[in-house]
Amino acid sequence: DWIEFYTIMEDVTVKDVSTETCHFRLIGDSWEDLFPTMTDLPIHNSFIWEFEGESFIAIKEEMSSFPCVDVIGTAGVKNKLTQVFSTKSNSLTLEEFTQLRLELGIPAFGYELTEDFNPLEAGLISHINFNKGCYIGQEVVARLNTYDKVQRKLVRLSWEGIPPEKDITYDGHLVGVITSAMNGAGLGFVRNSHAELSKELECGNQKVMVTEILAE
Repeated sequence: DWIEFYTIMEDVTVKDVSTETCHFRLIGDSWEDLFPTMTDLPIHNSFIWEFEGESFIAIKEEMSSFPCVDVIGTAGVKNKLTQVFSTKSNSLTLEEFTQLRLELGIPAFGYELTEDFNPLEAGLISHINFNKGCYIGQEVVARLNTYDKVQRKLVRLSWEGIPPEKDITYDGHLVGVITSAMNGAGLGFVRNSHAELSKELECGNQKVMVTEILAE
């Protein structure tokens, strides 16, 4: 509905192809022999990767300081690619990947990247073009940036044990929310006045410490 509403000239058809495709994320620098054209490619750019008669979309990305490649292809070659990639590295479970994401302070769609938080709060300022016109939310984001009106910041948090709830408080006042949590590490949004390194906040009866500021 959003795409159709905001598209003026073109007819748009949306199709869920999740069951027809496979998606791998390869983390680290041990993949250069498979992707020789990737070395000089800028981050967030893609190329067509040919492998055993099949064509795949390969996207150069990064996770904090770790280089990585997203490989997207048809579901029919999933098993073949799994065998190829497994010879070079160990596969991660979803839980292991989530733990790595939290330790690196990387926001994720559906958790930190939702309509509840604006891009500046989520630390995405480097992905925003303030000169380009005509995109959804442009004026709002530009005003927030120009007049320094961003109220919260994405932060990395740590604690002992399992946080009993998501609301973050200080001296009894609500100052933030935990959006992702696992094994004593998490991400969340905290009001600017409390987004300070090593600051101790509360989550229920438990102490939560700010360990990294992830938004400017």
